[in-house]
Amino acid sequence: MTFTPLQLPKWTTLQRFLAGIPFVGGASVGQAIAAQLAARTGDYVALWEATGDVDLHLTFQVAALLKRAHRYPNDYFVPDDPCILLFVDDHDALTPNLLVNDIERELGVTVSETAWSAMESSTFGDFIRALRNTRG
Repeated sequence: MTFTPLQLPKWTTLQRFLAGIPFVGGASVGQAIAAQLAARTGDYVALWEATGDVDLHLTFQVAALLKRAHRYPNDYFVPDDPCILLFVDDHDALTPNLLVNDIERELGVTVSETAWSAMESSTFGDFIRALRNTRG
């Protein structure tokens, strides 16, 4: 079983420009991510189990927070999803900070500099591994 990692939409220059204008731009990055998630099945869990080096409970807790925050149709995130796509918001630059605050408060972890770096430039699986190392 394979799952294609989440991707940014393939927009034309005009679509990218219009996407930044509220009420005009039409589809957003968030909507594109939601559509990709809606196409996934519950089989994604096997990908996490196959890694063998992640805390599944922590993974699913973080995924539930992301789903709730973005109002995604499900939390079927896979280890190879680009982490930054899960934390960004089309209209609020503070969203990554707010999500990290929620993760720290609700899960009792401290998001270290290593985890922040993983969030910005790596995969969701890498972020979970870095986060796991901060859990008490």
